[in-house]
Amino acid sequence: MINLNDASRRSALFRAIRDAGLACQNVIQAERLPDEKEGPLWRAQCEDKSYHLVIVQADGTANVVSRTR
Repeated sequence: MINLNDASRRSALFRAIRDAGLACQNVIQAERLPDEKEGPLWRAQCEDKSYHLVIVQADGTANVVSRTR
């Protein structure tokens, strides 16, 4: 995920969010967060202004956590 360009990274985060069964039409912003105890942590913002945290495990598995505004 770290080596992807911005468009590819947003696409991968979008796929992880949708695969988790969450609503998202498009990831418009992605930011890597410093807390990486379980793996790289990304905050993705969807077009509807919702935010999702995506933790990427060493095996490539993504865990998605949503939060309210």
